[in-house]
Amino acid sequence: MRCARPTFCQIATGLAALLIQAPASAVGNACTTSEQQLWACEANGKLYTLCASADLGPQTCTLQYRVYQGATLEFAYPAKASHPRRLFKLTLMPRGAAMNFKNGTYEYQIAEPLAGRTEISVRQGSRTLARFDCVDFTDTLTETSTQNFLATLGVYDR
Repeated sequence: MRCARPTFCQIATGLAALLIQAPASAVGNACTTSEQQLWACEANGKLYTLCASADLGPQTCTLQYRVYQGATLEFAYPAKASHPRRLFKLTLMPRGAAMNFKNGTYEYQIAEPLAGRTEISVRQGSRTLARFDCVDFTDTLTETSTQNFLATLGVYDR
């Protein structure tokens, strides 16, 4: 690039490099420093996330689904972070993956397609109470590394 004003060229080139290197998703991370974020979604002005403790093991790791409005925790399942076996279930769909869990009579599903937007739905019996697309999200439930991690915890059967 030939430029009459080198300073402008340097700034433009630097900004272009930053944009090229920027991740596709800028979704936030609300997990603690001792946890890893397995999945996240922003929708309806809220942050939805799955946080797992770093102590990976068949009996030791915990997993929790959380909903934040700004910095305020609105909902957590389970209420106390617990081992995910028998609480969460990852299933493969023809073109994606879905994480399912129940909280009383409410059934939650995070559906992550291989292409398109991730969707969260809440059902009670045969009624769909809520269904919305994530505006910004991490495509991690369909990743082999996430599936292997969840298989170790007994949440996903390969």
